[in-house]
Amino acid sequence: MNYLDELRGIVLADRKITPSEVTLIERYLVADKTLDLDDVKFLVELMKAADEVCPEFDAILFPCVRSVILEDGQVTTDECLVLMELLCSGDEIRQSERNLIDSIFQQIKSPSPEFVRLYNAVFGAACSVN
Repeated sequence: MNYLDELRGIVLADRKITPSEVTLIERYLVADKTLDLDDVKFLVELMKAADEVCPEFDAILFPCVRSVILEDGQVTTDECLVLMELLCSGDEIRQSERNLIDSIFQQIKSPSPEFVRLYNAVFGAACSVN
């Protein structure tokens, strides 16, 4: 069993992500490590599998997502899929998730057609790529 499987088991034992578990996630995944898309996928999977998620989890999730996706200045198809999973993890798209999508959109120079479609779906408005 690798450490991610072990971490998943600990965090989701009660199907809740608590502040103390966020500290554990930070210690074993986020701190002192260059994150990649697989790490973001892991965090999104945790969120999807949990019945309850504390606000502290968003405080580590969103900066991780933002930094990984903006690392190369573009949003790839795979990254769009991860963002869609994040947005579809609950009953509705939360304002914090909208803010994340908007901040990514504002920071990339040339959004891909897939990301423009995702952005338009989230905000319900047509936005064109210049």
